[in-house]
Amino acid sequence: MRQEREHVTAPEIVVQLEGGVQPDLADYARGKVAAALHHGRQPALHVRVRIVRHGDPAREQPVTAQVNIDLNGRLVRVQTSASTPREAVDRLVARLQHRLERVRWTGRPGGAGYTTGTHTSGSTTHHPRSASPTSPGRPRGGRSSGTRVSARPAAPSMRPSPT
Repeated sequence: MRQEREHVTAPEIVVQLEGGVQPDLADYARGKVAAALHHGRQPALHVRVRIVRHGDPAREQPVTAQVNIDLNGRLVRVQTSASTPREAVDRLVARLQHRLERVRWTGRPGGAGYTTGTHTSGSTTHHPRSASPTSPGRPRGGRSSGTRVSARPAAPSMRPSPT
């Protein structure tokens, strides 16, 4: 059975360009991000894209692109770096599409059903978590609560040993 999706009007995508990035890139970024959001299941309430060219000539990837989205009350943030502004936008959109898939799969931006691993190439992959119980002292989801749990030796027993 096919479900009908409600047509939700997309919010205005605010694009900020800094550090001498050409103004025509704003329309390019707006179109690419809008296309990525079109495939999502939840409405985006606010979208902000920021593209910055850093002035440090020693940086290999002097352009940073980031998008912040209020996805029906859930905040989603993606950031990437590249050599050129257009490449930064393309990388940003690719990561955004992946992140939106994770949100759709788990219902949460962080992808609670996934663990993260890194290949030697530097790319990040996501794998379903195993069904093993949570280790003692760590809350569900693998994040530390900030409290320390230490193991103490058992207290000496006062019972006589069976011989």
